[in-house]
Amino acid sequence: MTVDFDLTPEELNIYLAESNEQLQLLEEGLVSLERDDHSEDLVQSLFRAAHTLKGSAGMIGHHRKVEITNSLESALDGLRQNSIKITPELIDICLESVDAIRMLVDEVRTGELSHVDTTHFVESFDLFLDSKKRGGSKKSKTKPASGEKKAVKDLTEKAPGKDMIKVEVGIDQNSIASSARALQILMAIHQLGEVVESSPEMQEIESGNPVEQVCAMLKKAKPVEEIKATFEKLSELTYLSINDEKYPLGEKEKALSTAAAKQPQQEEQDESSARFGDFLVKQNIISMDQLEAVIEQQKSMGPDAPRIGKLLVENGTVSQPAIDDAIAMFVKELQNTTSRLKASPAKSTKSEKTIRTSVERLDVLVNLVGELITDRNRLYQIRSDMAMQSVDQAWTESFSQTITHLGRITNELQSEILSIRMLPISTVFNKFPRLVRDLSRKLNKKIDLVISGEDTEVDRTVLDKISDPLIHLLRNAADHGIESPAERTAAGKPEIGTIHLSAKQENGQIVIVIKDDGQGIDADKVRASSVRKGLLTEQEAAAMTDEQAVDMVFASGVSTRTEVSEVSGRGVGMDIVRTNIELLNGSISLYTQVGQGTECEIVMPLTFEIVPTLLTRSNSTTIAIPLSNIAEVLRVPVDEIKSVGGNSVINRRDETLRLFNLNEALGFGKNPSDSDVAHVISIRFGKTKIGLAVDQFVREEDLMVKSVGLVKDYTAGLAGASILGDGSVALILDVPGLIKAVA
Repeated sequence: MTVDFDLTPEELNIYLAESNEQLQLLEEGLVSLERDDHSEDLVQSLFRAAHTLKGSAGMIGHHRKVEITNSLESALDGLRQNSIKITPELIDICLESVDAIRMLVDEVRTGELSHVDTTHFVESFDLFLDSKKRGGSKKSKTKPASGEKKAVKDLTEKAPGKDMIKVEVGIDQNSIASSARALQILMAIHQLGEVVESSPEMQEIESGNPVEQVCAMLKKAKPVEEIKATFEKLSELTYLSINDEKYPLGEKEKALSTAAAKQPQQEEQDESSARFGDFLVKQNIISMDQLEAVIEQQKSMGPDAPRIGKLLVENGTVSQPAIDDAIAMFVKELQNTTSRLKASPAKSTKSEKTIRTSVERLDVLVNLVGELITDRNRLYQIRSDMAMQSVDQAWTESFSQTITHLGRITNELQSEILSIRMLPISTVFNKFPRLVRDLSRKLNKKIDLVISGEDTEVDRTVLDKISDPLIHLLRNAADHGIESPAERTAAGKPEIGTIHLSAKQENGQIVIVIKDDGQGIDADKVRASSVRKGLLTEQEAAAMTDEQAVDMVFASGVSTRTEVSEVSGRGVGMDIVRTNIELLNGSISLYTQVGQGTECEIVMPLTFEIVPTLLTRSNSTTIAIPLSNIAEVLRVPVDEIKSVGGNSVINRRDETLRLFNLNEALGFGKNPSDSDVAHVISIRFGKTKIGLAVDQFVREEDLMVKSVGLVKDYTAGLAGASILGDGSVALILDVPGLIKAVA
């Protein structure tokens, strides 16, 4: 079933961005609140987030979202007023409602109706609030806090200064939303003169607390009659005071309301209840027929008839949350209008410091910069060729300076464009406290997640693909690694297990580490599982070192668990984790100690499109090797190359390095050489390190990676290709694929 909301594409983008921001704030804040239940600021920020979500839902007529956010807001209001306590059960309900709201937000994006049962959540909150309310002092919901009254009173007692007037407006205590009415009054006041001071402050109004009166000091104010005429048009006001001289507004308001009911065509010009009904029609909350019917009902009841909103609720036409939501929309619009009015001329003409743009445009820019880099490299080659020929010295020098400047600008442009695509890894990490919290509840364990390095920036393409592998590794750490509280106590450990998640940049790569203080990986259990699954014979398993055996957890079907649980135990996942990481030209390594814990290290490039490389020559072919995979570059005398078990090896700093000819490894055939020195590149991937023999080292160069299509599928070890400055093609080495093929 499809659903339709009246949003332009621009409004949709703003709505989705704001909703996702508030949902992320709620999710992270609720998890933090469970740990620290004494943070009043945190509770207040969560309440505001729920209130904002409810308001945005009302603006587009999303009634089901209004119902859930209204219940969530009530629960957070209970925490804010100390009428209920923070418990794991309450946090469970709140987090589940956040998930439901996220699905309802997705309805707006896709236009497809989800299967969220709003009644379930509303009833769950109602039952919880009814059962958990405790006695004691409670803050009133119908009156402002004492501090707020004092703020208004202080201003009303002030005498107006020279060339100033004091305006005070009272709000009907029966107002549906006095805070919305207060914002409307402030908007009107800003149109009547230069506001020197006003009370209550915007922050107090936005808190949603009831407001009894609004007071302001004005300079260069408009005439008194115009001020009176302005407020006579507004509804739900009781009096207007100008320099302490009061003018009643209630009777006039009733007359205007009745007139508005008789003249629907004027509903957009005043703020009577009839206009509110027209607003509801525009938001598709009620139909025009329903509006006309309720107006006739209101007309028949005389001047003391209830407001249209109240009648609609009493008639069962609209729910109270829907009415509240529509009012919240007014609040938002008035906030925006008031903010513009309060801005000074200098501020109003100031340009924005940020803009929104699509990822696709950034991708196009990266491709264009890559082409520019290719042309820059070509110009470098031309300069080099000219230097070797007899060309006019002055002209050559001028040309060289221009190319050098162009190269520097290109480098800066490349750096800036790539930095725009970089995002903090916190956009992924911020989801994990909720994940670990839910797992600990499900597994009946006590687990603390410690995150560091969340400000580390990586390319957005890395973020898109690293989330799922990290989720699986965290689930494994919680289920396989961390023991139950009883087991940890028996082992002399704290009841609360700890998982550390960290990120850092190192040598042009990002290093992500997941480390737990759990029971570690038992190599014998991995051997037994590998034999049981038919992956190894008993003899092969026995011949393995513990490190090799532990690495078998990345094989499909291998698990240290003998029973399948809801979280893990099927032996699937770790093989997919390694595959997905290696597709990103990354590596994953495990380090473990039984009884002490396990550390998982992921190393990946920061970006993919433009790669710093070392150019080499082998058998007339130019091959580029990513610098991030190079440990060192060596010139080894041929007589130092030994043969062990039919394999060529070299010894380097007490380390035996297996040596491969790069052309042979790629299947291009061996190029005979009479040189007495071998050019060797030591490359690394995870725990593996090998040596590659090439014919010649050329130079370092940044290359734009281009796909080689089917060639990559049939030639292990190729990641792509790039065009060099002289127009020739360089093949870019896929180090993980090559090591898999030869090692």
